[in-house]
This record gives sequence, structure tokens and C-alpha cells, in this order.
Amino acid sequence: MPKTILIADDEPNQIATLEAFFTERGYKVIAAMNGEQALAKAVNFQPDVVILDIMMPKMDGTEVAMLLKNDERTKAIPIFFLTAVISPEDQAHVTTNPNPIFAKPVKLEELLRAIQKI
Repeated sequence: MPKTILIADDEPNQIATLEAFFTERGYKVIAAMNGEQALAKAVNFQPDVVILDIMMPKMDGTEVAMLLKNDERTKAIPIFFLTAVISPEDQAHVTTNPNPIFAKPVKLEELLRAIQKI
């Protein structure tokens, strides 16, 4: 059975790129355009991995991650972050956050390797 990845990003091109990349490698992809959709889809579909853009409308990726980690149904799902800008705050989180942060444009093979490690 293929592994499922939930990708949440408010940029349609980013979702399309990631979806094509992971689908070609045998993954099932579920897409969300904002944080609220990501949260609902994570609860409903129970993906194997969640990839969250940090800056999204309605609810940012860090809020979604916090809610997922505090929910018994989703707390074990590994989370990866994407961001267009690594701010000093985000850079500080890279070393303290158990969820890896990847800068956009993301190096797809690097992201795939990180996902495969889990």
C-alpha cells in the first residue's frame, strides 16, 4: 500500500511540483491550500507524513503542527516544514525544532531522503 503525504501550501505551483514528484515515486498525495484544510485532512485521512508551508492563510504551518501534535489521532505523524524565507526566528527553530525545515525552492531529492529516513 502506498504511503500517503499531505502537502499544505497556499501556492498551487508548489503543490503541483511536490505532488508530481511524490506521485512519480509511488506516494499518494493529498493537497490542502491553507492551514484549516490541512488540519481537517490530516484528521480525516491520517497521512503517513505532513509537509506544511510555514506561511499560509487562515492558520500558519506552525499552528497546524501544534494542533496536530496535541491531538491523539495525529500526534505521531511526522511533520516537515517548507518556507520561502528562513527568518532569524525560523533559523533558530531549525536547531530546536524536531520537525525539519526546508527552504523554498525545496531540493526535492533532499526532502525525499528526509522522508524516507522516517
